[in-house]
Amino acid sequence: MNPPAASLTAGSLFSIRRTLIAKLPNNFDSQLLQAISSEILQTVSTNKEINSVVFDLSNITTIDRFDLDALHDVMKAVKLVGARIGLCSIGPGIAALIVNSGIHLPHQAAGHDIQDTMDLLH
Repeated sequence: MNPPAASLTAGSLFSIRRTLIAKLPNNFDSQLLQAISSEILQTVSTNKEINSVVFDLSNITTIDRFDLDALHDVMKAVKLVGARIGLCSIGPGIAALIVNSGIHLPHQAAGHDIQDTMDLLH
């Protein structure tokens, strides 16, 4: 495992093999998500060995529609810079919100945990 990709969100971004892991904190706000998004986009666009990003939702117990929309926008931007997208550790409440919201998240894989999702992406 490599050290965190950037200092601004130390501990929330790290890489394993060719995958950048974004471990989202519970109760994140748009400002923190924007900071994480900037770091993800910078890392993916400058490090050509990174070909996928997994958003780890294991810490998230609640999320509102506004934050879900912000996450959706981050995922679309990551996809536009050429990375495959995975989601992991989605709790039942979050899954229900995603389905009920009608948002179609642009991910290629959803798994139980980071390793499961990475296996599905590669």
